[in-house]
Amino acid sequence: MMYNQIYKNLINNGYHIGKFEEFFNDLTGIKEDMFLYWTNHFRQTADEKEKWYCYRHNFIAQNSPHNYLNSNEYSGPVPTDEEFLQEIPYVRVDNRKDFVNQVIAGGGDIRTTQQWSRLQLENFEGAEAQKIRDMDTYFEDVIRKHTSLIYPELFDKKDTFRVATGYSLYEAGDFSEMHFDGINPGRACVIVFYLADPLTYHNDDGGELLIGQDIKTNNQQILEFNQSAVKCIPVYGNYVIMDFTKFNVGHSIELVKNKFKRFAIQSFVGP
Repeated sequence: MMYNQIYKNLINNGYHIGKFEEFFNDLTGIKEDMFLYWTNHFRQTADEKEKWYCYRHNFIAQNSPHNYLNSNEYSGPVPTDEEFLQEIPYVRVDNRKDFVNQVIAGGGDIRTTQQWSRLQLENFEGAEAQKIRDMDTYFEDVIRKHTSLIYPELFDKKDTFRVATGYSLYEAGDFSEMHFDGINPGRACVIVFYLADPLTYHNDDGGELLIGQDIKTNNQQILEFNQSAVKCIPVYGNYVIMDFTKFNVGHSIELVKNKFKRFAIQSFVGP
């Protein structure tokens, strides 16, 4: 049975890379036409990024800048309260990037480790708020129906287990360095749906998810994968599950390039 094989992949490898066809079936009752409808609604939110999105921009030393401020040779800016925030309003993106560049120019030991946009559901009002809540409810229902058929411990509480869902947009220059989310028996997995239009993606557009356990540290003390990392192309039809019960697989998101818009839904699941 398909769901048994997915579970074996998760238990044996720590991850499963699949196709949407796996949850368009009679057991879940999920229909692709409705899935496409809400996919298009999510994509349309990118038309007003300044209104609906915030920007997650993390850098080393973000919360402890004294490693460069205390240097007599440092000549860059002193961080304001805003620079300590990992998420900033979308309209402040250029200010944050300018700050990082000025710190580097002033001799500060600083490096951006991830940057991308997050849809803020709480920013919507009135009829738009109801529509975005309906979208969120729909996708969380898809997640519950699919993952409860994979994990035996979730099946009996498929209507009540915890689902924490986020909506992300990566555009040119956005990325996430290789990192770990940690083994967490209190959660079952994270599931990620990729929703970008495949017709907008080209081989050099980046944004691929890399997953693996064969990891090294380069000469800049940055974790990176050896040649054995598995790659998932971030377009509609592909999805990934990473298990938290027994594994702590490394993963990263390659630098997005050109005009590609990388839409994804990621949800931390159960139990």
